[in-house]
Amino acid sequence: MLIQTKQPKTALKFAKAALERFQQLGSKAAQAHVQDSMGRIFIALDKPEKAIAVVDEARAIAESLGDMRWSARLMHGVAQAHIKSKDTNEAIYALDRAVALAQAAGDSQETARLQQVLCDALLFKRRDLKGALSTATEAQQSAQKTGDKRAEGHAVLRLALLSSSMGDGERGLVLAKEAQDCFQEAFWPRGEAQVLHLVAEMRAHMGELEAALEAAEERLTVMRELNDLTLEAQALLQVASLHHRDRNFAEAEKLAKEVQQLGSKDRNLQIQIQALMLLGQIYGAQVSSFEPGDKEAKPWVDKALRAASDAVQLAGKAQDRGLRAQTLYRRAESMVLGFRFHHALKDVKEAGRVLQQ
Repeated sequence: MLIQTKQPKTALKFAKAALERFQQLGSKAAQAHVQDSMGRIFIALDKPEKAIAVVDEARAIAESLGDMRWSARLMHGVAQAHIKSKDTNEAIYALDRAVALAQAAGDSQETARLQQVLCDALLFKRRDLKGALSTATEAQQSAQKTGDKRAEGHAVLRLALLSSSMGDGERGLVLAKEAQDCFQEAFWPRGEAQVLHLVAEMRAHMGELEAALEAAEERLTVMRELNDLTLEAQALLQVASLHHRDRNFAEAEKLAKEVQQLGSKDRNLQIQIQALMLLGQIYGAQVSSFEPGDKEAKPWVDKALRAASDAVQLAGKAQDRGLRAQTLYRRAESMVLGFRFHHALKDVKEAGRVLQQ
């Protein structure tokens, strides 16, 4: 509870006191539960090494008690701590062990869940497409054993992404439809929206912008029915981005501004920043239609700079180093459009410093 209310230091104080008490009582299971919580607290405090140590102690207790299912979940916690410390190899090793423990426990549902986490680590952290493909296939098989259509949909969606990433877009689209069918059977619209998001991106990559827009707009309809402003804004942002790619700048600008308003209404700084960065790209693209130095390009340069500067300002409030660096790079691009090379270089250097902090 204290972690959720952003009071990790206070939470750690209570957890340490509880751990000491349970150690005095000799309650191993209770110790492990507290140590598991301490792992999450250490991650919140950006202390992954301590998280790894304390959660691994909890896992050892669970294993000594013969609870393989619990041990698998705790091993997942160890993997999360390794990911936080940017140790990809150790994270993947821990996830592999977590899968084996879940299998030993005979828990197909937990096995499928952990296999999907492992697939994501192989794909997004190690860029091991073949390993991710094999793991996603195993996750699909595990989900089918339990009849869990939602889990099966997630696994097939990963297979669709992997097929597309490996150059087989048509196969990716077939698998995406299969994933969509799974989510519809599970009555889970958010999963269906995830499929439509991927289909839109795959279609766009294949140069089929009209079909991409159709999928993105269908996703937007699904999100609006959920009455969640953030999800609606994310879907609308994709539609705006596709219009930008199609060089339909007026519609892209209109929709990006709508996204910005939704983000403001929802008090979501990240959405507002993404909308502003897209606006900067839209204005910048129109500058490229003029000859270098053409005075008629100045209004578009000014708009691009204004959007980029607003994004930098909001990123500072968001306290997200990666996002702030990204906005600084985008503003540097806008500075170059206006031939303000000295200011562009300053932003690039500042972005580098932000990332090194």
